Amino acid sequence: MSYDLNKEYNNFINNITKNINKINYIDNNYSKSYIHTSPEPLTKKKLKNNLIDNITFGYQSVYENPVGIWLSTGSDWLKWSLMVNNKWLNNPYIYEITLKKKNKILFIKNVKELINFDKKYCKYDYKTRII
Repeated sequence: MSYDLNKEYNNFINNITKNINKINYIDNNYSKSYIHTSPEPLTKKKLKNNLIDNITFGYQSVYENPVGIWLSTGSDWLKWSLMVNNKWLNNPYIYEITLKKKNKILFIKNVKELINFDKKYCKYDYKTRII
């Protein structure tokens, strides 16, 4: 079996171009909106039964993000994903999320707030960090 470097390169460039177009679309239309990406369609049943972790992340290690719907403002998350070749970049489903009760959402705005959150909610044992 031969390896076609030109074909692989062209596929790579096409994928990058597709993702840059996705980012530009979000920047032009949803730059101030909360965005969530998913590999599968979100449904009310999945959201109600807290099954979102299975479709968004698959197996969830304690060293990854806690279970839940993670949001970014505009395309910020996708831009980061593009730079690090992250698996979330290729999620085909992109949702604009509207928060009805912002007072029930914790917004961590800086490192100090993140450290305080970690001290308050994380439990440590000798092997893991669990939130």
